[in-house]
Amino acid sequence: ISKAGFDVEKASMKYPRVFELPFEPIRKRMTTIHRAPDGKVMAFTKGAPRELLGLCRTARFDGAVQMLAPDLRSRITLALDQLAAEGLRVLAVAERELPVLQ
Repeated sequence: ISKAGFDVEKASMKYPRVFELPFEPIRKRMTTIHRAPDGKVMAFTKGAPRELLGLCRTARFDGAVQMLAPDLRSRITLALDQLAAEGLRVLAVAERELPVLQ
């Protein structure tokens, strides 16, 4: 995650963790729940790219959010296959705003 320019320590101070779903081999991912400074509740998930790709409707590229149309999903899957062929492991990260229950 730090290779992608994400400062985990800084984010932890800004978005304190309130809950964690630990990694499970069946889910192939882990999720942490955080409270944002503005009161929003955010879920951050990291795990196997193919598993997360199947759950997402959008993707962020260079800061811009794009719909995950079938052709974009195919290009991402091809890129994952190429990285795997080079012996590299890829970790996907996803975010989602959750409804605030009162």
